[in-house]
Amino acid sequence: MASMTLGQMKNHVIRLCGNHIDALAAEMAIQLKFIEIGESRHWSWRKKSGLISTIARHSEGTVALNVTTTLVDGTTTSFVAGDIGRYIQIGQDVTFYRITNVVGQQLTLEKAYAGASFSGQSYTIFQHIYPLESDFGLMEEPYFFNRIREATLREIAEWGARRYYADIPSHFAFMGQTSAGLQQIQFWPTPSAVIGIRYDYLSNIAIVTGDATVIPCRPDVLVYVAAADALHTIISLNPERFRNQESLARRDDEKGTQSLAEYVIEDQQRAGRSRS
Repeated sequence: MASMTLGQMKNHVIRLCGNHIDALAAEMAIQLKFIEIGESRHWSWRKKSGLISTIARHSEGTVALNVTTTLVDGTTTSFVAGDIGRYIQIGQDVTFYRITNVVGQQLTLEKAYAGASFSGQSYTIFQHIYPLESDFGLMEEPYFFNRIREATLREIAEWGARRYYADIPSHFAFMGQTSAGLQQIQFWPTPSAVIGIRYDYLSNIAIVTGDATVIPCRPDVLVYVAAADALHTIISLNPERFRNQESLARRDDEKGTQSLAEYVIEDQQRAGRSRS
């Protein structure tokens, strides 16, 4: 069945409701049912792939702790602005610190260095936390030749004492979100080089905006279930006036249920063909 825009669906819903609802009520019914149906299954149109390009660790030169213990001074280092947001580990210290600023050969740490003063010390700058796609909803395990398994943050923290051990990641854990609202994951061990880690995921179900936007769902499913929902709402609000609309609501319920059952089978077949 041909796809429809939000505007087209609204017109159909209004007509099925006998013009007893306005465009705003029709859109609200469509949005609510789109989210409900979209989150009910792993629809093929939600399945996407993402790519994380990891950052190589680097450790040129040596470092010393400044008298201001949130500052680290480098000698023949190659600090770059891109190091902001990454982490530094001093020598074999099991604690690592987030870098918040880079000026020449000086780093600013998010927290004051808690260990003993040091000078001429080796270090490693690395990145183990990466953002996912903006429409990320649900993860299917990432992979780099082999699957990368999910762990808990507690497990990652327990393994963190071996942070200096860097290799191809074998595990990941979900972190919080960035300031821009992107979901983040943490890898363990820390990636040692630039590699591409692919991951399959289900996109989240977002509110559809704009009448010209095409909704990625079989149109008759949404139109019928949204119309039925809208009719049930106006009947409950004013049963005396709209009691005669109950038969239309039942009709749309039945057609929506039938269309949804057909759509599930079609989508399963579509997903099967895409895997073959």
